[in-house]
Amino acid sequence: MRALLLPLLLLICCGTAQAAKGAHEKPAHHRTHWSRVGRAAGATLYLDRASIVRQEQGRSAWTLRSFRRPQTTPNGKLFRSIKAQHVYACGAHTAILRAQIYYPEAMGRGEPVENYRFEQFSPEAIAPGSPYAAALAAVCRRRR
Repeated sequence: MRALLLPLLLLICCGTAQAAKGAHEKPAHHRTHWSRVGRAAGATLYLDRASIVRQEQGRSAWTLRSFRRPQTTPNGKLFRSIKAQHVYACGAHTAILRAQIYYPEAMGRGEPVENYRFEQFSPEAIAPGSPYAAALAAVCRRRR
């Protein structure tokens, strides 16, 4: 019984890690191109314009926030950048966070240190004049 437990445990752990990794990957034909949309509080916000997709709740898009200095994740790990997927409601000027990936280096480089995927998250108002307001404007201008 013990002899089967270790391989089974390894299979479960590896399968979970692969599933988490695969959940945030983009299709092979998608090439990420980050466009700077704003700066604030020691960080620069970029938008992947090719990731903008219409959905029932609004428009989905990926952003990348790159920090000048290391920051700390919710679990206490150091990171320099975050990729985040939001669903933007253009008329309401809100966004729903769907996923976050924390990276140890600037511009999303290095192996992710933490991944979060959110199934149910409340819409958050986007502050006028913020980098996220610029991202909202760019996402909502897109005619896809």
